[in-house]
Amino acid sequence: MKKFVGVAVLLLFVVVAAYPSQLSFKVSYGVSMIGLNGSDYNKSADSFMKYVNDNYSDVVGDMGKLSFTPVFFQGEMIFSFRPSLGVGFGASYFSASRSDAMSYMALVTDELTYEPKLSAFSIFMNFHYFLPIGSRMKLDIYAGPVLAFGSFSYGYSDAWLLWDYSDTFKAKGTAFGFQTGLGFDIQLASKISLVFDILYRLAPWGNVQGTLTEKGWILLWDVDDVWEDITLWSGHDSDGDWLVFSDTQPTGYDTVKKAKFDLGGLTATFGIKIGLF
Repeated sequence: MKKFVGVAVLLLFVVVAAYPSQLSFKVSYGVSMIGLNGSDYNKSADSFMKYVNDNYSDVVGDMGKLSFTPVFFQGEMIFSFRPSLGVGFGASYFSASRSDAMSYMALVTDELTYEPKLSAFSIFMNFHYFLPIGSRMKLDIYAGPVLAFGSFSYGYSDAWLLWDYSDTFKAKGTAFGFQTGLGFDIQLASKISLVFDILYRLAPWGNVQGTLTEKGWILLWDVDDVWEDITLWSGHDSDGDWLVFSDTQPTGYDTVKKAKFDLGGLTATFGIKIGLF
């Protein structure tokens, strides 16, 4: 991370020192289809719902999938050292979460809840190419590297005849990736523009490790345990794909791999760009 930031700052310093530059600040808000469609989490949710519907009755509710976030913020400082060329350095944040409840009949009713949340704070560098398409409009074509700091939490509870407990898993990690985008810059005044962007970011996060906490009771025993250095795994068998929380590689599956997320995806934003000098 320090190397990434150092190279970015050094490059911006060289550009500003070597060329007469225009500095602008761009701030945007938008919605993102985060990279979870087809992910290990969503595959597990599909497999669980299929298994429950095939084996139990009176199924109510759903274990939902994560695929969409209405929270995406981004800010960027852009140095335009030529009318058509620029370089920027910025940061963004997204958060996606949901809360689901379901139940089914297994001798008596089994009641479950699920609360997954995925978020990321990212820093990035963009290389910009500006293409005028009118007196007050231009295209902004850009691309560059991304460093994302991810956070994943998963809350689960299960209440049945012989148990009533809850599990909480929390993990943090980093992902290095790449982004590219296309923006429309519409000038409203001499130093103010309205901006619209379509951005795609690829930032795979593997080796998801964190802490698992379990509380409640099972049969005749109270449980209040904390396990450190737990890895999130994806195991496949004849019934589908399953998330497994374990400090060692789990057995009993046809194939096992470390689960992963993509801290990116396709994003649409709108915002304001302000010329500073």
